This record gives sequence, structure tokens and C-alpha cells, in this order.
Amino acid sequence: MEDWVDAQARLLDRLGITRLAAVLGGSLGGMQALSWSLRYPDRLRQCIAVATAPNLSAQNIAFNEVARRAIVTDPEFHGGHFYAHGVVPKRGLRVARMIGHITYLSDDAMEKKFGRAMRAAELGYSTQEIEFEIESYLRHQGDKFSEYFDANTYLLITRALDYFDPAREHGGDLTRAFAAAKCRFQIVSFTTDWRFSPARSREIVKALLDNRHRVSYAEIDAPHGHDAFLLDDPRYHGVLRAGFDNLLPRRWAHESAQRPRNHRRAGAARLACARPWLRQRRAARLPAGAARLHRLRHRDRRCQRARVHAPRRRRHPAQPRRRPLAIFGDRSFDVVLQLETLQHLRNTEKMLRETARVGRIGIVSFPNFAHWPNRLRVASGRMPVTKALPYEWYDTPNIRVGTYADFEVLARKDGLRILDSFGIQDGEAVRSWPNLLASVAVFKFERG
Repeated sequence: MEDWVDAQARLLDRLGITRLAAVLGGSLGGMQALSWSLRYPDRLRQCIAVATAPNLSAQNIAFNEVARRAIVTDPEFHGGHFYAHGVVPKRGLRVARMIGHITYLSDDAMEKKFGRAMRAAELGYSTQEIEFEIESYLRHQGDKFSEYFDANTYLLITRALDYFDPAREHGGDLTRAFAAAKCRFQIVSFTTDWRFSPARSREIVKALLDNRHRVSYAEIDAPHGHDAFLLDDPRYHGVLRAGFDNLLPRRWAHESAQRPRNHRRAGAARLACARPWLRQRRAARLPAGAARLHRLRHRDRRCQRARVHAPRRRRHPAQPRRRPLAIFGDRSFDVVLQLETLQHLRNTEKMLRETARVGRIGIVSFPNFAHWPNRLRVASGRMPVTKALPYEWYDTPNIRVGTYADFEVLARKDGLRILDSFGIQDGEAVRSWPNLLASVAVFKFERG
């Protein structure tokens, strides 16, 4: 991995490029992005590592080894000198690709796409021929791969994956490994990625936070497995877009902020209203629907961020149960933000308790279902559809219908001390009758 990064740096030297705005990579590329931040800390401003890990688990190394054995035991491999014999170890490459492809997909994605669909109406009672659609798909992927991918390259790439371990030179201490990094980081994972699970990304986030580096973490609830980083997911692209917006010069960032926003980016407005509470001048424009943790660096007043999304999808059996905030100790952060999040959570009360535990201050915002237009809509017998609640009843992601007053009751029940609160209507703060006159509720609280 380090050799590839060094080669890239030499190319940049040749091109006269001394500093990079960002290095972005997914999976294997994410490891290269992390390596860039460690080997050339003065040459990049931001490292964006997606669906990756600080090193491969034993299970991952095992998958790679099985794939390599499939190639080297192919009779046409000839110890790697197959071109000299005028052949290619296609059978081994096919099997290697089939093994790899299975690990890139989630169980949910495979079930939705193929299930137990059969190629023919009647069973063929054959162990050699294709019976199920999933078999046909895997064989097609293997055949296609064997036509263009070099077998020796496959062996080297998988071994490079096995070797990557920046903590190895530091006695296995990942925190010490990232001590030399200087750029800010954006780490992204996907809930159904069981080969490079979110738990591995959180290891990176924790090591970065331990070093007080600036980091933003997004765990995206996507159904596609490891391949999600290659697909068109608006939440994933929104996170990346926000990261790149933060790299823009201030003038461009201001112009970008003036563009029309749809309801998916409404969380940015909530953050802008909470800005005085954060004691910082700039606020990141990030999509709604995830918690954010802010650790302020009092010396230069810059902040660190870790975004944690509470996953709801079925987990792979090999994955541990996810507890997004469990890796952080008590009072690890000055501020924990949850913008447009509570209405999506399965266990709102538990998340609020965790928020009050890991942060000195918690800030939440959510749609106020007691806003007067909502009351009128319900009185007429229909569920409300407004700017703050832009969904029909049958396609809404909201599973909670809380109100401004409901949160006050819950806070008292759980011993949370409300430090300040207000409503938002048309971008303006509402402090008089907010339960009736505001479409969004905003609360600042601490542990009692």
C-alpha cells in the first residue's frame, strides 16, 4: 500500500503539485487515503476514507487466501509464468471473483435481487448445471472478470490488502500511528458492509479523536453491502458533497450556501440557529438524519466532528451488535448535535441518555407535530404534509410523532436539564408559544 502511495507522490512531484485539497478512496483506496495522511501529512488538507479499515481482520485475510489458492492451483497458472505458455488461469480467476463478489454484497441485497429464483420451472437435479439465478449471476461475474484481469495482479493486490497495518510499527497502537497526521478526516461506512464493517471505521475515528484530530464520521444505512460506496446513494453523495464544500474558499462557500435547499438539507438551517451555542463561527453543511459529535479545541476554537447514524437494518451474523456511541467515554465531547434525527430512531430515549452521557451539552432538533397547520390537518382527518414534514403517511421515514411539549416531558422524566429551547418557523426563532407556532423544535440540554 505504501509503495503505491509513494509512487503517486512521485507522480505529483513530476507534475509540480505540492499540496492536495483532498485524497478520496474507497475500500482498498481508503487504505491508500489513510496512508497518504500518515506518509505525507504536510501535503494534503483532507483525507476521505470510505468503507475501509485500519487493517484486515483474520476473516478477511482468509477470504483473500482462498481466492489466491483458487488461482495458484489452476493447472494453467504455471507458477505465475502463464503468458509464457500462452494461457491464462481463467478457472482460478473465475472462482476468486465469485468468492470476492459474495463478500461485497449484503444478504439483504442478494435476497432482494435473486432470492431463491430458479432458472427453470422444474428442478434439474444436477450438481453441475445452473439451477438458481444467483448461480448464473456469480458465474457471469466470474467469466467477465477472467477475460480482463491479470492473475498475478490479483495475487499482489490481495496480499497488499493483507499487509496494510499502520499500527504495526507502533506496537499495535492505532492512536500512536495517527499521531503524526495533520489533515482533517472524513470517514464513511455502510451499515450492511460486513467485510469492512462500521466497527472498523469507528476504530479509525476513535484513534483520530484520541489525537484530537478534526474528523467527521458518517455511518450510512444502505442495503447494498460493501459495494455501496460504488453506487448512487443520495445520502452518501450528500456527505461527500458537504466535505468538499468545506474545502471551498470562503467566498465560494458563501455562494454555495445561497443555493436553494430541499428538505433533505434542512438540518443545515437547524445548525445555523444553534451556532451561538456551539461557540464557533463556521458550521458544516451536512445532510440531516444523523447525530453529530463536536469536540471543540479550546486553543484555536476549531472543532472535531464524528457523525453517527443509528442503523436499523438487519446485521450480518458475523457482525457485533452496533452501539454507535458506546466507543466514547463519559463527557468525551463538549457538544453532541442530533439534527433531524430523533423522529427516525427506534429508541429515542436511549439515544438521548447516551447523548447526555458522552457530551457536556446536547442539542437536538426535530419536526414539531403540534404546529398549528399539523393540528388542523389532523383535525380534518388527514396526516400533515408540510415543509418540515414533506412526506405522505405511506412513505415517511418518521417513526416518532413528538412535539415540543413532549420533549419537555421526556427531559423531566430522564433527568435532563433543559438549558435553552426555541422553535423555528420560516428560518426565524420562535420563543413565544413555540409548541403552537413553530414547525421545528430545538433544545439545548445537559445531564441533570
